[in-house]
Amino acid sequence: MKRRTGKVDVGDNYLVVTADDDGAAAPGASASADGESDTHVQVSQLPVLTEDADGDLVEEKPIPEGRRENEDDEDWVSRMPSTIAAVPTGTVLDLYKGSIQLAKERKMSTGERVDYILVHATPKDELALKLLSDGILTDAVRDRQHDNQIKRAIKRVRFENKLVEEGCVLEREISDGEIVFVRIHVPFEVMAKEAESIRLKKRLRAQFDPFNDPENILDNMREFFMRQTRWFDFLLRWRWPDVQEEDDFYSAKFRLKRIDQFENSEDTLRFFTDGERSLLTHHILRRTPYGGAGRDDQLGIEKMINNGSYTDAFPLHDAAHKDPTWDEIPENPVSDRQKLYRWWGRFAVWYMNQPLDLVYRYYGAKVAIYFAWLGHYTKWLWFPGIFGVLVFIFGLARFQSQTDSEEICSSKKVMCSLCDTCDKWVLNVVCDSYKISYIFDNEATLVFAFFMSIWASAYTDGWRRYNALLAYDWDVMDFEEEEPDRPQFKGPFLKENPVTGKMEPSYPAYRRGMKYLVTGLTLFSFLTLVIIVLVAVIVYRLAVSVALFDGSEEGSYIQENATAVTSVTAAILNLISIILLNKIYGKVAVILTEWENHRKESRYQSQLAFKIFLFQFVNSYSSLFYIAFFKGKFTGKPGDYNTFMGFRQDECPPYGCLLELTIQLIVIMIGKQTMNNFQEVVIPAISAWRFRRSKRGQALGRDNILPWERELLKNVTYPKMGLFYEYLEMVIQFGFITLFVAAFPLGPFFALTNNILEIRVDARKHVKSFRRPPWFLAEDIGVWQRIMETISWVSVITNGLVIAFTSNIIVKLVWRYKTGSLVGFADRITPYTPLEDVLGADPRQVNCSYTSLREPITGENGTFFYEVTAAKLAFVIVFEHVVFFSKYIMQEMIPDVPKGVRISIMKEDYLAKMLLDEHIGTVDHTTTPADFGQPETDAFA
Repeated sequence: MKRRTGKVDVGDNYLVVTADDDGAAAPGASASADGESDTHVQVSQLPVLTEDADGDLVEEKPIPEGRRENEDDEDWVSRMPSTIAAVPTGTVLDLYKGSIQLAKERKMSTGERVDYILVHATPKDELALKLLSDGILTDAVRDRQHDNQIKRAIKRVRFENKLVEEGCVLEREISDGEIVFVRIHVPFEVMAKEAESIRLKKRLRAQFDPFNDPENILDNMREFFMRQTRWFDFLLRWRWPDVQEEDDFYSAKFRLKRIDQFENSEDTLRFFTDGERSLLTHHILRRTPYGGAGRDDQLGIEKMINNGSYTDAFPLHDAAHKDPTWDEIPENPVSDRQKLYRWWGRFAVWYMNQPLDLVYRYYGAKVAIYFAWLGHYTKWLWFPGIFGVLVFIFGLARFQSQTDSEEICSSKKVMCSLCDTCDKWVLNVVCDSYKISYIFDNEATLVFAFFMSIWASAYTDGWRRYNALLAYDWDVMDFEEEEPDRPQFKGPFLKENPVTGKMEPSYPAYRRGMKYLVTGLTLFSFLTLVIIVLVAVIVYRLAVSVALFDGSEEGSYIQENATAVTSVTAAILNLISIILLNKIYGKVAVILTEWENHRKESRYQSQLAFKIFLFQFVNSYSSLFYIAFFKGKFTGKPGDYNTFMGFRQDECPPYGCLLELTIQLIVIMIGKQTMNNFQEVVIPAISAWRFRRSKRGQALGRDNILPWERELLKNVTYPKMGLFYEYLEMVIQFGFITLFVAAFPLGPFFALTNNILEIRVDARKHVKSFRRPPWFLAEDIGVWQRIMETISWVSVITNGLVIAFTSNIIVKLVWRYKTGSLVGFADRITPYTPLEDVLGADPRQVNCSYTSLREPITGENGTFFYEVTAAKLAFVIVFEHVVFFSKYIMQEMIPDVPKGVRISIMKEDYLAKMLLDEHIGTVDHTTTPADFGQPETDAFA
């Protein structure tokens, strides 16, 4: 096959390559270095097809130059020279002239780097295949304009020719007759224009010399954050043999006219990093149109993928994550991907800090911010994790020697039946459970709950400050991206944009309002389903508890631990329902949010986050709220019990409901973590094992397989939702360890161990399993920051209420204050029944005791009840006010952006202004603020 490359001239309509019928070079063609004639691209004003209101392809006017008036298409096409597409097309051997070494090096056949890959299936239709190869829009094409393959082929031709008009270099490779790869290279000049248009920040050539800068701001900031985490430095290694953090520098928004003031401006190959090239290429692909005249809404690679014209588009990894020739992973890998795999993406390096600068350089700020946040969250869990273990050890060391526990265990008091058909029971049956409850329900728990309420606020404030440092360090501070319309957005009407004056697709507000109403009703229906499931679990607990008490032998293990057994099995059922409902509603929420037809991706993401988080919040925490704040609060007394669906209301045992809340929290939290890790570790391992034995997996063993085909076959597409579900998983976990931490002090420790694994699991997926995502930028974690801050404030209320009304701590403290010890406490919380033993009285409710703070014999709420209630309310008020005041002081005293960052930003802006203003000449490459004259004093105060 003859190579046809050469100069590209851009015309107004359609771009083609012209050649003589015999394949000789057209007039004006020049000889290439290898002796072949390179055919110049000339502009022929072929008819351009566009879609009318009905979706039919129609020809644009005016009549193209050179066409005779009233000449029909057949005559016009017959007089045209034979044409081929502007994109060189062929097999690997055709394009690379028999040598595929350049391809294996991820380069074009001309030696330039490959910036992006577009993929689509080889058309099965002969006409569509012909259109792919020669690019001619003939009558046959018009006759089959409604055929999907023809439509997609026309869109691809238009899209690729527009890319060529932009100045991009394209090569199309047909691999094994099944897959078509379009390789894209963007020349430096095109990159530079795009960088200026999106206001990309680049490193300045001139810098403030840190040795001459008395404040040395960045070093001071890093030292501050190192001091905050130095207490666990012994667990972490901060340096790697071949992964170095980037040095400090100042940067400015790129200006093409002042390119000489930016670093590496003399070297076009090094000026833009691989990540920046990926970002700029993706921006070009997002704004490139594929429609005809007047179809401004038909543009962007996302829409091309959405309508099936392409199946995928991705930048290439810089190398395989692991060289097949390695017997073991070397200490000093060459490529960034191999470095990330060696020092970040393996479980063996779990104890190391993350190489965040390398993650940013390879994946961009959006991915790096997530891993920085996850790592920061995990580091902050070390102290509450250790503190929680100490609280647990404190309870474990003392639970056998408590006075009230000894009274319970030695008591022969007969207790009233727990259900209408149950027998009476002896108080010492709950001896073991009462002792175990002290492990979690003790004085140290109160201190730990107070600490965690402060910690949650300190963590969110600390992350905000650390985020500001990273955003400044990675040049995404105040980052704003011009967001294109979502490819799925459909506007049935055209409306003038008040800013640009262009007619744009519009969606009526009243239609979306009606859809919001339907979405809200659907969400309400699912939340109602959650409540129904919760009620079903409550009924299950009541029924099973009755069955275990009634059907077990007197004094048997099952009867003695009926409450614990019921709690565990009910928690497992609740966990199963939570997982199933989360899966079902997750799919429904995506469908509903798609149906709402949001224009911008940010709006789509925030709406989806609201729907899914609200549902998962209610679904995950509803059973915990029931046990903590409703169970046992409205049971009544013997002879006057309240019922629910024919059953007596569930009541708390003598040791309270905190142990059951603990069991429920353990099962749900650890169960969800186990299921998530199973899905992220075991299932991918099974899928990889199956893939290696599949036809596609065996195809990877071919000698001639090239990097883009290997990545297409072996790696999976980067998730459409990005890191949404990773954030959601961690935020739900954050709720578990803050909202009800008073019930389970070990929660932060289990979260810590899970997150250490989670970092490496997510890192491994990015390095080994996913195709490389575009190098997206982001300033922060978005809506998740506000959600965590809200949870931290709600946690103050929930922990105060748990300690006051679910735990027995306040009751014990009041009794100890009144009597000086816990002697007699067991008798006081199990008063004698007020029901007299008269004819007609229930024998199960007379001559026995029950769990309550009511007065013995009378069954009325007496002095002790009101003293305890007053103490509980006072504790809640004091606890919440002290914590809220501490949070307020903390937020007022600690600014969101550290002072050092603010000063550095002002210095950077000042330096950029002095360097890039047109009237300022070049400056020395090492300079100090004094070299430019002193700025205004108050700016740096």
